[in-house]
Amino acid sequence: IRLKKFLFIFIIASVIISLFAMLLIDVNISKHMDQDKVINKNINSYIVKNDFNMKAFLDKIIQNECTGEDKACKVTAIYRYFIHSFLLLNNENMSIIPNPQRAFRSKEGSYQDLTVLFASLLLNSGISTYIKKRDNDLLIYACGISNEQMYNAILSDIKKTPLSSKDVILKNKQIWAVDLSRGSDDKPLVIDINASASKPFDFMLFPNKTEMNAYLKGQYSMFNKTCSKMNTLDVNITCIAPKEGFLLFRSKDDNNNFRGRITKGGIIVGDIKSEKSKQNNNCIEINIRNKGEFSYPGINSL
Repeated sequence: IRLKKFLFIFIIASVIISLFAMLLIDVNISKHMDQDKVINKNINSYIVKNDFNMKAFLDKIIQNECTGEDKACKVTAIYRYFIHSFLLLNNENMSIIPNPQRAFRSKEGSYQDLTVLFASLLLNSGISTYIKKRDNDLLIYACGISNEQMYNAILSDIKKTPLSSKDVILKNKQIWAVDLSRGSDDKPLVIDINASASKPFDFMLFPNKTEMNAYLKGQYSMFNKTCSKMNTLDVNITCIAPKEGFLLFRSKDDNNNFRGRITKGGIIVGDIKSEKSKQNNNCIEINIRNKGEFSYPGINSL
């Protein structure tokens, strides 16, 4: 009886020890597998494909902005919404597996999370994409878009939100003045000036309001002669605005149908950054950490 009891206890103990050992082995294997997954897996493998919720989300963003298959317009619309709606958290641990789905739901995430999420949005909108690491940056590439197409899409978007605009019928000597003063902001402001009218007008850039008022009173005044045009029907020019500058448009006749737009300017096609993919497609470079004056795809001023 004692022998049977001893054997029974021995068998039970052996089973328990074996189960515990297997559990430890399983835990260790899982741990090593997770580490390998973090270290070895390419970040592009986390880009989300064919996601119904992302596609529905993108339709709402793009449908009122772009027509047809204008990829440059799509990228611009997605980027503009993205940088204003998703919060970049202060977490750049490159060893953490990115979670674009969680970032999509919560509208916040790490640099890795949001980079992979943005690439996922591009892919679900029909734009081929990939991610590359350069130093401490994660760069997204939107393919099938030329630099000229991207440049034109950016200009079109900038013009949607001008610094100032006017559509008006002016009387003789009636003016439209635009205040360009920026308070304590010492950064140079490059502006594109586009204006047209049915009858002649004068256009002048003054260093401040005092000089403009002196001119209007018929007194001696200073103005930027290279950024002024007299007795013209249209203006299409890029200028650097003085810190306290004023633009003046003055009609030279009655019933003058005038239209003017002042927008931020200074970008050229050469500012757009891109590279060729392995398939020889032109791909626009995007960094979601962009903090430059122009926060747009292809223009990465950190």
